[in-house]
Amino acid sequence: MLFIILLSLLMMVLALLLFIPCTYTVRIEIRAPFRLYCRVSWLQHGLYWSWDYTFGQRPQRELYLGWHAWPPQAAPAEANAEADPVPDAALSDDLLREVLSDADTRQAGADEEAGWWRPYLISEEFLVACLQLIRRVLHHSRIRRFTLEGTLGLPQPHQTGMTAGFLYTVAPRQAATLQFNFLEEIYDCEAVLAGTIYPGALVLYAAVFMTTRPLRKLLRAILQRRRDTDHGQKRIKKQPGNDI
Repeated sequence: MLFIILLSLLMMVLALLLFIPCTYTVRIEIRAPFRLYCRVSWLQHGLYWSWDYTFGQRPQRELYLGWHAWPPQAAPAEANAEADPVPDAALSDDLLREVLSDADTRQAGADEEAGWWRPYLISEEFLVACLQLIRRVLHHSRIRRFTLEGTLGLPQPHQTGMTAGFLYTVAPRQAATLQFNFLEEIYDCEAVLAGTIYPGALVLYAAVFMTTRPLRKLLRAILQRRRDTDHGQKRIKKQPGNDI
């Protein structure tokens, strides 16, 4: 009886956590320099990820898992720690030749094995399943803020007109705050998209995606290759004369 009560409480807590909204923000600054900023936060820093990229600079990343920065900061090395001594050993010509031969063989085998999964990922049914997953996630995403500000002018006037027409069709209120320049090329605008999404919905959509036919085929192929690899390694171990 106590086990059932504890299990029920655990399920209630899990359900509560899955339906605490996760916030997200995407900011695109189309100007000099170009900047893209993305942030996802759940329970403040219970799960936090941000990615800030400015053109010409290294992206700045920040990740928190369980209210702790990830990866954890490594402890500083002791100032008086001595480096491990490097053995001074000369390689013979025969040993060097054998090592290079083994490396070439392994590289050839790796080249043959690389890319076996591509037919599964570029198939039409897999792409359709991915698009359905993206459509469901986007439909569920509760966009709380969507703004377009600044001035935009493309190289050709008709390109600016087509862009303006598209934006007025899909987001007329946001497009009204964006100025379009038909006389010169200018990029000085930004777009901000922010909202919330429930982790429980993501788990549900991911579970549905995992049960689709193309993903089942890919998982079966991965398991089959793993079994073949394990079986091949066992056969090599059983062959006599492998001990050095």
